[in-house]
Parts: sequence; structure tokens; C-alpha cells
Amino acid sequence: GLKPGKVVVLAARPSVGKTSLAGQILLNVAGQGHRVLMLSQEMAAGDLVDRAVSNLGRIHLDRLTTGQFEGGDWSNLVNAADSAARLPFFIDDQPALSLLDIRAKARQVQQRGGLALLAVDYLQLCASGSRSDRRHHQIEEISRGLKSLAKELGVCVLVLSQLTRESDRDEPELSHLKESGAIEEDADVVIM
Repeated sequence: GLKPGKVVVLAARPSVGKTSLAGQILLNVAGQGHRVLMLSQEMAAGDLVDRAVSNLGRIHLDRLTTGQFEGGDWSNLVNAADSAARLPFFIDDQPALSLLDIRAKARQVQQRGGLALLAVDYLQLCASGSRSDRRHHQIEEISRGLKSLAKELGVCVLVLSQLTRESDRDEPELSHLKESGAIEEDADVVIM
């Protein structure tokens, strides 16, 4: 389902697990030997690495973060860290990325050996070069730029997006994508 030139939007309310699911998707793709890039504007790179190592080593994240290991956790940690180091998985945690920043980072990874999947976590934290426009126009500009980037570089772009509070009352719909109707127009697939 992650095809070159496509934009896949993963949308949910805050603290539902968008970043965790995106990280798992990226680990899976990287595990198949494809180069991936995670642009995390909300979570620090170290936290994402901890999650990846926890996942790869089948170690509870709370035990990893507190250092209170049990049983075979130490050997699992060593093996997981070694596996993670070999994966073609790149993380950048610069906050408030502009579309130009995203393009530059994606091109840099692609020029150094290719790029199959770019994840942007999350769209509403992106900065816009245009300060005079309303926020929904800024998000529209970024969304359209990500679609253009996907086609230009021939990569799949996984965009994480917030849903509005209205989505709490009923089943989420495309109209619940926060701050812009352009997100649903630019997306090839929307997962809620």
C-alpha cells in the first residue's frame, strides 16, 4: 500500500498512537531494506530510538526507560540495538519544519542512497513561509507541497495529522481533518 509518489495520511486525536503506528510502519519498511526518514517535530529522536529498540527487542518500554530490566532484557537490548543500528532508518527531530526544510532533508537522504518512505509527524506542527495567510491556507500549501514532493522524488509520504474535537462525538470523517480540507484532497489514502 505504500507506493512511490503517493501521500498516505494517518489521522487521529492526540495521544492515540499515531507516532507509534508510524514508527512501526517505518521499522517494517526499513527492515525490508528500504531507506526511510522520520521527521518528528513533536518527539525527540532519542525517544523514537528507545521505542524502536523496545519494539525490536520485545522489551517493555517502561523497563527500558527506567533501566529496571528483567530476565533476558539485557541480551535482547544488545541484539535490538545492533539490529536498529543496521537499519536504513533516519530520524530528524527539528521542530517547526517548513516545506523547504522537509524538501531539503528528503533530498539529502535520497541523494545518499535513495529514499522509499518519508514520514512527517505531524502536519499541523509544520511552519509556513507565509505569515499573512490564515492557518488553513498555510496547511493547504504544505499539504500540496508534500504531494508534489512525493511525485517529484518518487517516494511515499506518510503524513500524520490531528483530527478536530468533533471527531470524538462520532465516527471520524474526512471533514474532521484539522485545519484544512486540502489534506483530504491531496491524500491518496486517509487512515483514521
